Amino acid sequence: MFFAVFESGRRITGIDTLQTGLPMVIKDSGFTSLTCDALSFYGCWDLPNKVAPVQTFNARNSTFTNNNPAGTGTPLNNYYFNPSDFAVATLGTIGDAGRNPFHGPGLNNMDIVFAKDTRITESTRLELRFEAYNVFNHAQFFNPVGDINASNFGQVVQAHDPRLIQLGAKFYF
Repeated sequence: MFFAVFESGRRITGIDTLQTGLPMVIKDSGFTSLTCDALSFYGCWDLPNKVAPVQTFNARNSTFTNNNPAGTGTPLNNYYFNPSDFAVATLGTIGDAGRNPFHGPGLNNMDIVFAKDTRITESTRLELRFEAYNVFNHAQFFNPVGDINASNFGQVVQAHDPRLIQLGAKFYF
């Protein structure tokens, strides 16, 4: 966070956020372990097996080829991790993927405010503000889909808000 005050009532403030992503939850909603009688968010999710070291990609420009047994590949877009690094566990067993095996996409965000105070009388003033959120318009992604039974497993499907700009005026009396 920074804050600067200049002569004649001008101010610049801002917040810069650089943060790693949230832990990834890899789960299997297919009820393969046969050990739970009700699915809920906090428990009873089965785990898949981890069959290879997890490869993570940049979701902004990730395109890799998923090779099928015939030897031909299809390009896959918007993937954060390789979905073929996980496999459904054998019926009646719990997989070995573990809890939160890696973190999702991180944040790189800057918000900034330019403000100008103008004194009208001794007890009144007018404040004009220019506010910009996500100034550099970086894509801020949510975690990818972590359910191995979903058709978009490993794919980023949602992002935070893009750049937002607003103007404001406030009269103090």
